[in-house]
Amino acid sequence: MESSMKRAKLEIFNFPSSDVSINSKESEKSYSESIKAHPFHDNSHSIADIYEDGIFRDGKGNVIAVFIKRGLPEYAAKMAANVLRSAATKTSLRSNIYGGLSPNSGIAGYFDYRGSPIEFKYRKTAFTYENEHRWRDVFPMVDYVSQIYKHILPNQWAKQDAAIPDITRIHNSPFSTLTINSHFRTASHRDTGDFDEGYGCLACLEGNFKGLALTLDQFRVNFVLRPLDVLLFNTHHLHSNTESESMEDNWTRLTCVFYYRKALGEPASYAEYQRRFQAALDSKCSKPPVVRSIVVKSNGSSTYKPSAFNPVRLTPFLFTSVVHRLACSRDKGLCVHEWLLETGIFAEEVLFGEPLCVSDGIPERSYDELERVQASDSFFKVPEMGGFKECDFTMQAALSSQKYLERTQLSELLNAELFDMWVRSRDHWLKLVKEAWLKLKARNPERIDFHWNNRSEMNTAFFDLCDVAKQVMLSLLEKDSATATEEHFFWALYAAHLSASCRNELQMPEDAMSVKKLNVKLKDFHFGGARYFKNMPIEEQMRRLKRREEIEAARRIKKVSTKRIDWLLNDSFDYQTEDGPVDYGKMNQISPELNAKRVSHESGISVTPLKKTDIIEVLVVLPAPQTYRDNGSHFVDNDFHGSSEWQRFLANPAAKRIIKFYGKSKYVLPKAVSSGNLHIVYAFQGNEPLKSFDFIVLQHVLTTMPDKVAKEYVASIVQRTRDCLFLEETDGFCRSHYVLKREIQMKYQPIAIACFQRLHHIKYGVNEAVIRTKPQLQELFPDAVLRYKIQGSPLNTTLLMIPGSQ
Repeated sequence: MESSMKRAKLEIFNFPSSDVSINSKESEKSYSESIKAHPFHDNSHSIADIYEDGIFRDGKGNVIAVFIKRGLPEYAAKMAANVLRSAATKTSLRSNIYGGLSPNSGIAGYFDYRGSPIEFKYRKTAFTYENEHRWRDVFPMVDYVSQIYKHILPNQWAKQDAAIPDITRIHNSPFSTLTINSHFRTASHRDTGDFDEGYGCLACLEGNFKGLALTLDQFRVNFVLRPLDVLLFNTHHLHSNTESESMEDNWTRLTCVFYYRKALGEPASYAEYQRRFQAALDSKCSKPPVVRSIVVKSNGSSTYKPSAFNPVRLTPFLFTSVVHRLACSRDKGLCVHEWLLETGIFAEEVLFGEPLCVSDGIPERSYDELERVQASDSFFKVPEMGGFKECDFTMQAALSSQKYLERTQLSELLNAELFDMWVRSRDHWLKLVKEAWLKLKARNPERIDFHWNNRSEMNTAFFDLCDVAKQVMLSLLEKDSATATEEHFFWALYAAHLSASCRNELQMPEDAMSVKKLNVKLKDFHFGGARYFKNMPIEEQMRRLKRREEIEAARRIKKVSTKRIDWLLNDSFDYQTEDGPVDYGKMNQISPELNAKRVSHESGISVTPLKKTDIIEVLVVLPAPQTYRDNGSHFVDNDFHGSSEWQRFLANPAAKRIIKFYGKSKYVLPKAVSSGNLHIVYAFQGNEPLKSFDFIVLQHVLTTMPDKVAKEYVASIVQRTRDCLFLEETDGFCRSHYVLKREIQMKYQPIAIACFQRLHHIKYGVNEAVIRTKPQLQELFPDAVLRYKIQGSPLNTTLLMIPGSQ
């Protein structure tokens, strides 16, 4: 049965939606309008990629973000992911930050629903309500993040904790709400509706992905999150995600944002809490509230404005004050940083051989050269109002898989109780359809259309069959909720099966009970049914609720359903009924308090203040010039001269300035530079001084070495570095490599290495320089804590910062 179930799930729910398209003109228009207000920022937009723990501040010293690597224990992330994975479904509510398409996103915890047409506001989300029996598995994750927040930003945590209504807390934390995102690259945006005086908390729960860093757009800084990482940041600054750097689009990434939804603490919300609370006290039928009273609290101050942007000028040395592992060199690094800012291009060329920002170097890519962000999504949309999209692909797939709803197939996939319910409900509906059809035919033998009476017993039987079908779907999926895409394909299959049954078993014309007609009734079932339900007599309401519980119980096989009534109709005082204790000792797991101390680095780092008499020693190592070989290897093939890529690499003004140095001596070292307490000396690779230095810059030195030698050489230099090693190398990839159109990549690849080798030969005297790509450099030097990109560099220069060993 297990292999049959897997095959059924694969054929029913894993249709390759990448082959489905909707109106491309409408989608392109929606995309263009969306990115005007909320543009996507690729990695090429940013200057620094932060890989390790750190604190980033703005130009006035305000904390903007705190990055904590592996802040979550793995077990807590896994427990939470197993619950929250299904919360992220297709939603149009966030399409404005996904190029006009509906991303996979959802909310859990408590929400105000002020902008929603639903009747009851300020309460549990539908997901939390429907998954209350599993909700406690989320608590360890929430506790760990809350304690990290409290430990690192105690003032902001305290303000948020003082403001949040106690009945809307998630497990005694200062968070009321979680937003869960899956396979979702966000465009530039600011969060709205959360607590102004607090910080947003972001955790990556699981995933198989590369790239997708969180970018502080205006600061041009990326935080490269991996599973178990936590980021605390001011969400009222513009932020987004960089592109995926996976070669295929089958990457996965599940993240969770923790915050206090401020509308839950406004007067209207407290009035609603009090109304429900009093109703619960007065009612003899409902369970008593789990809280004794509603305590009204101050909700803090609100500006509902973006946070002020105080720019900070970036240099590589600034990040000695940002990255935790470089904290011991903070004062010395900031001294060099200030010298770079004061002295400008001269100082930048002294240390790095070129300015940190080259305005006339390799030009940025144009919009037409880049892939559209959601090209892999192929504009496929799941209908927001139930039912399914009646496109050729969906119907073809449904027709080929409807066999799984036939008795012989379904009997192998379901338990006996649920299968029996399906058979009886299906047969009953078909019997009533047949009776109605025969009456219509008796009046008009030529009739080919079927009149569906919404107040008939047949309509009631259809809704009942849909209730059974929903549990059949969940049984096939082996979980308690389905994603929007899974529902889309199942209901298409369901409609195709019923239409075929009417045609084959009742000999009805195809158009009489068409898939289109059934789709209309499915939409009525999904959304209209809830409204009609309220107007039914109480006896009928109770009968239907009891019937739904029976069907769900059949799926669970003797498991008692925890769902009491539909979430839409829930007006009970059920706040905090989902709460409960977590015994970390019994689970043999670290407590949230100890974990917060573990990851917040309270001890172990000592910063020695820089004295005015202290000398900061910097060594800049240059490639040892090789014997000149005029074999043409440093020239670019003439066939490339007319190409647009050749123009980008060698016809830009910055590259032309390098080419002017062709033939000049490269055997003379620059003179040492001294400025205040800063002393900079030079050496060729192979003739480095044996003494240690505070900072060492390897200026394109590895272009002369194969990988093994390069790795051993860097390891030896790290031993002589007291504070930080700057590994300066050309990146063989275009800065926009992962979003570059395929045809542009094909032009880029053959010429890039040849052009870079020519420039290296002219500037450093290196024959056939070894040019490595970003992934190759990262694999060789996994200890790098930061990647800094020189903007517009004609050599496409990047710097990897590696902590020293002393």
